[in-house]
Amino acid sequence: LLVLDEPTSGLDPEGSMLFKEIILERQRAGTTVLLSSHLLAEVESIADRIAVCHQGRIIALDSLDGMRQSLALPTRLVLKVDNPRQAEAFAMSAGAHHVEHANGALRLTVEAGRKASVFRSLETQGVVIEDLRTEDPSLEDIFMAVVQRAHASTQEVSR
Repeated sequence: LLVLDEPTSGLDPEGSMLFKEIILERQRAGTTVLLSSHLLAEVESIADRIAVCHQGRIIALDSLDGMRQSLALPTRLVLKVDNPRQAEAFAMSAGAHHVEHANGALRLTVEAGRKASVFRSLETQGVVIEDLRTEDPSLEDIFMAVVQRAHASTQEVSR
């Protein structure tokens, strides 16, 4: 058992990458690693099970994919299109509920069941999709959703 608390604090990017390699090597060798960190991207890249702690209590414990599934958080679609403003309007009318512009691309937040209708709408309207990728909800997205649900259930109990 290896217990680490904020192990990469103060490390440069090269040191962080080396640390990650060492931890993954230890895991492959059968060592259980308990890592506490506020750097959620780092945790996301290393951990196979995640505990979300809030106000001194564990409020969620599962694999990253298990948490994504249980929370049913929306996927983000990142599209590079020929006409971002036009595509934004069509995407919103087809079910995208959040749109950001980033480096000439659109980042759409879409419920999993609505992706096909967004694509059909864009295609029907003649929007040319030059590139497409999806982004699963990050550990930060998951953490915020779990904490918000914990707050909501706490408020319901106190009523």
